[in-house]
Amino acid sequence: MKKEFIMTYRDTPLQALLASAGCEKGIIDYPADSENLQHYLDHDFYFERRYKLENNTSCRHPIPYGVFYRMNSENVPEYFVYQRTKVTGESRLAGKHSIGIGGHIEASNVFEHDDVEGLNKIMEFELSREFDEEFGYIFNMDDPSCANELVFVPRYLINSDFEQDRFHLGLVPFTRLPDSITGVTSKEDDQIAVGFFTYEQIRERYYDNLESWSQLIMDKMAQDAVQ
Repeated sequence: MKKEFIMTYRDTPLQALLASAGCEKGIIDYPADSENLQHYLDHDFYFERRYKLENNTSCRHPIPYGVFYRMNSENVPEYFVYQRTKVTGESRLAGKHSIGIGGHIEASNVFEHDDVEGLNKIMEFELSREFDEEFGYIFNMDDPSCANELVFVPRYLINSDFEQDRFHLGLVPFTRLPDSITGVTSKEDDQIAVGFFTYEQIRERYYDNLESWSQLIMDKMAQDAVQ
């Protein structure tokens, strides 16, 4: 039984605030100008045992799902792609490719850092921790950009009632990695680092095998002409 405590929200007030901010279901632009919604996201979360939330439609737990990219020599974004192996903890994702890194926000990780306040700061901390724990960088140490701090820019929310999504609120920031990163390696047995690819390359090579949230992001990027 999964006993860890994870972050969650009561779904009824959350959906009311999303609706008042003009947010539709599905993948949407992050409503950064909605103060009431942002205040709710920053202050009205709580923590509950994970097993109590997994099929509880009265709650919706936030899932940071970060898209990491670098700029190539032609100043075109290249997005990091990895593949989940057969030993992943979620069988429905086994073998799938992904452009999103993240997972549930556990209470133990949040309480370790008293200075981390507000959902966006918690999200930044969680994604930095996840990336550092699960992947290793290959740097060109002669490139001064290797000293640059990561900047997390919230771009999308995923608020869907489709299957497992009805329990989750996807938080999708885009994060530019230092251009000095020449490659990424996996530290985990349940995933393989595939590499960096342009939007067009991902669309051609991997789209049909992407997990659903990654496909949603790719479709939204095409709609927004963010490629």
